[in-house]
Amino acid sequence: MTDTTPLALFTEKCLIHVFRLLYQQSLGDLHEKHHCSLKYPCKLASEALSPFYALRMVSKSWDMIYRGFSNEDAPFFYPNQGKVDRGRNVDSYVRRSILLKRYRVYKTIQADDGFEVGVYLAHDFGHNGGCPISRSVIVKAWYSQCDAEYITETQAYSILKKAGGICSTPGLLRSEYCRECSVAAIVMEYLGSTLETVRQSVPGRKFTEEMVLAVAIEMLDRYSSIHAVGIVHNGVKPRNICIAPSLDESNGSTLYIIDFGFSSLFNVNKPHLSTKVVPASGNRLFTSALSHIGVTQSQRCDLESLAYLLAYLYHGYLPWTYSDAKRTKMSTPAATIFRDMDIAFLQFWKDIRSLAFGEKPNYSAMKTRIEDLWRRRAYENQPGKLNWIELLEKSKNNQKRASTTTSITSPLVPIFDPSKSIVAAFDEMRGWNRLEIILQIPHRYIEPAPSPLGFVLFLFVYLFFWQTFSFYCLWFVMWNWYFQLSWIWQELNACTDLFLNCWRRRIGGMKSTASGVEPHNF
Repeated sequence: MTDTTPLALFTEKCLIHVFRLLYQQSLGDLHEKHHCSLKYPCKLASEALSPFYALRMVSKSWDMIYRGFSNEDAPFFYPNQGKVDRGRNVDSYVRRSILLKRYRVYKTIQADDGFEVGVYLAHDFGHNGGCPISRSVIVKAWYSQCDAEYITETQAYSILKKAGGICSTPGLLRSEYCRECSVAAIVMEYLGSTLETVRQSVPGRKFTEEMVLAVAIEMLDRYSSIHAVGIVHNGVKPRNICIAPSLDESNGSTLYIIDFGFSSLFNVNKPHLSTKVVPASGNRLFTSALSHIGVTQSQRCDLESLAYLLAYLYHGYLPWTYSDAKRTKMSTPAATIFRDMDIAFLQFWKDIRSLAFGEKPNYSAMKTRIEDLWRRRAYENQPGKLNWIELLEKSKNNQKRASTTTSITSPLVPIFDPSKSIVAAFDEMRGWNRLEIILQIPHRYIEPAPSPLGFVLFLFVYLFFWQTFSFYCLWFVMWNWYFQLSWIWQELNACTDLFLNCWRRRIGGMKSTASGVEPHNF
């Protein structure tokens, strides 16, 4: 039992004061705030607080006083930001404590609407350097460790790790359930920006042919190595392709594939086509057409998604971006998908469509065809070698310069290319009116209402000519030309405002005359 006598309480207060003095004195050599905590300190903080930690070994009462300390009592450490809400809120769970005893989450990259899964940036302070030189890592957390996506992604990374590590995927650091935060987490290396970041920074949000060819060559190499270990990615999209420095000194950067949550496994030697309907998964823009009807995924599906990605990066959109993806994919010909692109992409598409289920694609022949196109264009670098990091920095600098110039001058409509049709120009420059692209006039989203004089004129004609035959012709013309349904309410409001303004002016004039003050001229 706890001793509650006055002497015991006085002794406990004195011990707490001694603890705090020793704690503040131990932190004298550490000048920066640390990402670790008092419970899970880094190596530098643990060495500095070693006299403080030694006090808890004296007795149980002293250990209880030590346990009373928290991050709120320790201003040296960053406080825990998580608040445990009711329901499955992973975003708050990962912040209420140190994750897996060495990771401090500090930024949310992506969180779903149900708060059952999220992707975060975290500080890793578990190495010898401690918090001052901590590195950033990617943490993907789930509310339940029984989540199918968590199990699938863990299996995929485990297979890639057993295969000796593939340079096209991020390294898996840890994958386990954290009891402190009550989440299942996968910790991976932080690679850098994605192709979506590059797409947002380039002019028109469209890649050049050189950039598209570089993506095609590198992604064929990546899928060749991933398919060799029996994994179908089923998650290709610009956000799932990261840019990171290359291990090869001859190339400044390379592309990495991430997010294996929707991947599937298959037997490389004996692929099996399931008779059951497989639920559709992945991004609807880039997933294969057969996946929409529940067919088992294979290598062909990844290459088909890659072909959709190349067309998307080149044009900036796909024919089914704003329509039903399932029906439009099956009905759209290849000439429409790869419009204005080289014939090599059409041949690449035919090679993909000719593959049977489980048939191993001829990656080298596909890659050779793309490399030949690269050589015909006489690009500077070797086929597929493109410094994406340098390209991203240049695009961001150009974007900043453009934003500073447009802030000084008024924004103009993009110049219309006469070699293209108006429909094609409107599809590329969404948000601008087709006629105003030609006239180079900014688009106004609110149509101006006609003058109330037209409504008064229509009532005048109706009162004096309603019995004549010509009135019916006039009614037809007025109804189709002027009396649009979207303008009826605007006309009534305009007439009402006109009547109220006249009445207000009259009342104001009467008040001004009564007070001896001349009325204002409105």
